[in-house]
Amino acid sequence: MTDAPTNPNVCPTCGTRNTGVTTGFNPEHLPTGEVLLHGTMFRCGDCDQRWAALGHILLVNRDDAPYTEEGLAALHRAIAQADELRIELIGDES
Repeated sequence: MTDAPTNPNVCPTCGTRNTGVTTGFNPEHLPTGEVLLHGTMFRCGDCDQRWAALGHILLVNRDDAPYTEEGLAALHRAIAQADELRIELIGDES
């Protein structure tokens, strides 16, 4: 486990921003068709490090549609209630 960064999109191993979410946990389906994910897995495109970002909340929708006001309000409420961000490295990818 590493100290919580201000942005889980930055690789905790090499510091690059060439990262992306690969999986989300505990999906909460909203009436708007959007989904809140409570915790996410990331992977670095440069060094291949993987990590879990626990306490990270993500709002997703289909087909790159704009987020709804209701979805954004649900995201803000979920962030306010979320645990502190915690980064846990998965395996030793170096």
